[in-house]
Amino acid sequence: MVDLARHEVTSARKSLKAATNRGEEIYAATKGKGADESVRSSLRAALDVGGAADASASVTFTGTDLAKLGQAEYDLSTNRSVVTAATEAMASAQDAVTCPAPDQVWDPDSGMLEDSELAKIPWAPDFVVRADVLDGLIALDEAYMAEFGQHLTINSAYRSYASQEELYDPSSPIAAPPGCSNHGLGLAVDIGGGVETFDTPQYDWLKANAEAHGWLHPAFAEPNAGGASRGPRRWP
Repeated sequence: MVDLARHEVTSARKSLKAATNRGEEIYAATKGKGADESVRSSLRAALDVGGAADASASVTFTGTDLAKLGQAEYDLSTNRSVVTAATEAMASAQDAVTCPAPDQVWDPDSGMLEDSELAKIPWAPDFVVRADVLDGLIALDEAYMAEFGQHLTINSAYRSYASQEELYDPSSPIAAPPGCSNHGLGLAVDIGGGVETFDTPQYDWLKANAEAHGWLHPAFAEPNAGGASRGPRRWP
C-alpha cells in the first residue's frame, strides 16, 4: 500500500511539475507585455503555492504514513489544477492585449523555436518549417508537381519573433502582431506561383488536395471571410 501511495505521489508531482514549467514559461513571456498585472500576480501566487506543495510532498514521500501520503497526492493534484487555470487565464489575458483579432491566438513559443525544431524545405532551402510537418508539405509538393510540373512556390514560412516585428504594421493586414502568427510556430507557408490568386487552377487544386496532406486554407483567409486577413496565399 505504501508503494502504491508513493507511486501516486510521484505521478502527481510530475503532473504538477509539467504544469508549473508551462506556467513559468507564460509568466516570463508576459513580463512587460501590457496584460492585466493582477492576473499575472495570481499566476505568480499559484506557482509559489504549487512549489511549496511540491517541497512538502518531497518530505512526506520518505515516510510511511498512508494518510499523509494521500493528503500529499491530493494537495499536489489540487495545486496542479490551480496552476493550470491560472496559466490559462494569463495566456487569455495576454492574447486579449496582443492578438485582438478573433482569428489570432497568442502563443509564447511563436517566433522562438529552436533550430533543432525546424527543417529546411528541400526545394526552397531558404525557408524552414517545423520539422514534424515537413513530410506532409513534401507529399503535397510531390502531388502538386505531378499535376502542374513544378514545385510549390514558397514565399514565406517560419518567421522569428524579430522578423515578425519587422513585418508587422498595425495599419496593414499583411502580417499578424508578433506572437500571434502561425508563421512563428513553423506551421504556415505563404504560396505563390498562381496559388496567390483565388479561382486559379493552382489555387483550386490546392484547396481540394492540401488537407489530405495536413495543410489547409484557413477560414479567415477565405474569399467570403470579409476580413482584412483574407488572401489565397496563406496556408497554415
